Amino acid sequence: LLRLIPVTVYTFVIYWILGLKNTLEAFLLFWTALVVFNMCAGIMTTCISVATFSVGQANLIAAVWFLIMLLFGGFLVNLESIDPGFAWLKYLSIFYYTFEILITNELSDMLISFDAPGYPAIPAYGEVFLAVLGTNIDHQFRNLICLCLLFLGFSVLTCILLLLQVPRSRKNFPRLRYNNHHHDHVVDDDAPEFDA
Repeated sequence: LLRLIPVTVYTFVIYWILGLKNTLEAFLLFWTALVVFNMCAGIMTTCISVATFSVGQANLIAAVWFLIMLLFGGFLVNLESIDPGFAWLKYLSIFYYTFEILITNELSDMLISFDAPGYPAIPAYGEVFLAVLGTNIDHQFRNLICLCLLFLGFSVLTCILLLLQVPRSRKNFPRLRYNNHHHDHVVDDDAPEFDA
């Protein structure tokens, strides 16, 4: 709920202020993309915090990780111009999947007018602009699936890291033995189990 309620409130407020597509389908896709994105971001930071040993390390690694994802998100750099040796990093970026969902959701089936001062307006279909960016409306469902898989993958990784940090046996833990006569608890390192 902590990931769902804030995003839902934000979506209901900002969507209409920005004047985005006035259709229920477009609104629901916008909301779904933001919810899944928020969940992915949350589980990634949780995984990083579990894997590190201090707050400073967690903050540094999380900042670098999110900057890398942001760089390969598709709206700072045209991914078509990136060297193939690094282009694969976009598939690890939650910004990449979310950005493609949001921009195709808004610009598909739209006629855009490029109106520069002193020049005649030039109309262009949204699909043309999307093609220049290397995005495709047919990838929307695939991108949602990829975001869900990233969420599940980092959730499993977080659980594994937590399990690795839990002691495998309780041999090193002192056991308690209840004393009937004095009604108190006595630490007994040799006691195999709780005695009443």
